[in-house]
Amino acid sequence: PHLELGGADRFNLDLITELTRRYDWRVTIVTTRKSKDSWAEEFRQLSDEVYLLHRFLDLSDYPAFIRFLIESDKPDVVFLSHSQFGYLLLPWIKSLFPALPVVDLVHITTPEWGMGGYPRLSIENQGWLDCTIATSKHLRQWMIDRGYEANKVAVCYTDVDSNHWRRSDNEAKRARQRWDLDAGTAVILYAARFCDQKNPRILPDVIEGLLKKSRNFLLLIAGDGPDRPWLEAHVCDRYMLHTRMLGSLLPDEMRLLMSATDILLLPSENEGIAVSLYEALSMEVVPVATAVGGQSELIRPEFGVLLPTGPKLITSIIEAISLLLTDAGRRREMAQNGRRWVEHRHSLTRMGERMHEFFLGAIEASFTGTSRSTMPAQKMDAFADAVVRQMRAEHKGEDDWAEKMRRGEHMPRLVSRLAHHIRQVPLLGKVARNFENRYGAKIGRLILRWTQA
Repeated sequence: PHLELGGADRFNLDLITELTRRYDWRVTIVTTRKSKDSWAEEFRQLSDEVYLLHRFLDLSDYPAFIRFLIESDKPDVVFLSHSQFGYLLLPWIKSLFPALPVVDLVHITTPEWGMGGYPRLSIENQGWLDCTIATSKHLRQWMIDRGYEANKVAVCYTDVDSNHWRRSDNEAKRARQRWDLDAGTAVILYAARFCDQKNPRILPDVIEGLLKKSRNFLLLIAGDGPDRPWLEAHVCDRYMLHTRMLGSLLPDEMRLLMSATDILLLPSENEGIAVSLYEALSMEVVPVATAVGGQSELIRPEFGVLLPTGPKLITSIIEAISLLLTDAGRRREMAQNGRRWVEHRHSLTRMGERMHEFFLGAIEASFTGTSRSTMPAQKMDAFADAVVRQMRAEHKGEDDWAEKMRRGEHMPRLVSRLAHHIRQVPLLGKVARNFENRYGAKIGRLILRWTQA
């Protein structure tokens, strides 16, 4: 969808690096969502063909351009990575190019959107897909439980380049100089998109709890997102001596920062397996994270702390971090254990090899597979137009809501925070999430009409 800060695009960068440098693939990159694309230059270093469609086309022209690219480049395989537009357009693409293999990869379920988000879109479009890759066993089973054919969905962990993500004294010194970090102060890093999923609004309570225990620490906050103004007002301004906002960082900047970091805090409400956890382990940073999604497939007690979500989460985080801050020897031992774990079990070369094999398998299967039914030619233009209308309506609603949130208008913010707190209640939360899945979009549009009236 875009080229932005986050685990999905961090994985895409690593994947394209492996494919182009080890296996001699040529990759054309197409984005389908309006975005700042802050990582665009990182991708341009790996491909001469990077097309950010929103920069030069109207949404209505996206299908024609995608068709042109496929006809002119004649790709061996299409790889679909978390693009809603791509999923919706799949029947149209496969009707035009029935022998073209399409492989998709999914990282995480999002219960608050579309009854599961991209994995749900993958399930609904499995008839048009040749192979689906899930980045955890947990996610693969989630898809199978909801009707995906077990023999068509495989697992490939995102993994990490442990040679690149390696801690060094020189880099630690550079990081301390750049961000003015005291070598005697333990550094806690919160690095994420600032949104409900990453749970940033618990940070004031966590800081307060650690200060009550008289712990010496500095909390660095790296990233960006809709909750940034709130974090600046309620965390950075309120706890100036113990926090610092760094903004969005490029991958190499994040690696430099982790060289001077002791603990990674990731209190997400929902994850697949966060890419930042792989990076933290490789950089000898001890993660304190929530036991959600497939994260227990990566994190073990010998080198990390996983905590259950729920009403006791803040207390658990305070206790876990407090113990790590007071026992530097234990912290170093855990950090070294994590480094050894990713070196032996989660090498990036393994990920590249598996994805290369998946693509070759999809290409081979396309020559021998059974033919799919395709839509009649007279319906294809109407189908593409319907996809464009749907995406235009969704983007308009999201843009309106985001703009009101940015301006701090009370109604969208109030509704968003109220929904967030309701989701935390053990029994009520499940009911609320089901209600949101069914009626959330309609209610959002009604709220926007009301606030605009």
